[in-house]
Amino acid sequence: MADAVHVVLALANLMEADGTLNAETAARVDLAVEMFERQSADRLMVIGWAYRPDSEIAIGDAMATYARTRHGVDDTALLINRYARDTSGDAILSRIQLDALFPKVRLTVATTDYHVARVKTLFTAVYGPDHTIAVHGSESGRTAERASDEAASLAAFSKTFAGIAPGDLRGFRDRLLSAHPFYNGTSFPNQPLPEEALEIDAARPQ
Repeated sequence: MADAVHVVLALANLMEADGTLNAETAARVDLAVEMFERQSADRLMVIGWAYRPDSEIAIGDAMATYARTRHGVDDTALLINRYARDTSGDAILSRIQLDALFPKVRLTVATTDYHVARVKTLFTAVYGPDHTIAVHGSESGRTAERASDEAASLAAFSKTFAGIAPGDLRGFRDRLLSAHPFYNGTSFPNQPLPEEALEIDAARPQ
């Protein structure tokens, strides 16, 4: 098999209606670009949907714009995912996209320090033992409330995706669509994911 393509993935937090990133998202992209350049990675990936009711801008696009204008990242290096709505979706939908593009991927994820442990758990489960996953976090003011929120979110992930083997992408995708309120029509009944976000190559072993 060919050498793994090294992808650095920046996860989103929040933005303004005009696409201006909040400080936390900007710090995540700054960290991702730093690792992309320092490690001579192959691609910089940004991810996140148009979550604001007062804006049609996907935060993934806003992050790409920031990477271009602030850091001079070339379009040829950028990958954008406009579908993920939370960390579970970040893991599952990024892997669907990357599997379609590359036979083998090494992934480095940039987030915020309080989020690192949960991201590592989720991405390791979804990508499975055949992928190398590294997670790094920009510094923040950690609080007990954030720690409690992270623990609750991790417990929700474990409950929603219980019984799915690590790396079983089809299993994770199908459970996302059937059981996760952000994707099964409960929270966003008029915003189903498009088919291109969900297609798994039938010829690729899962």
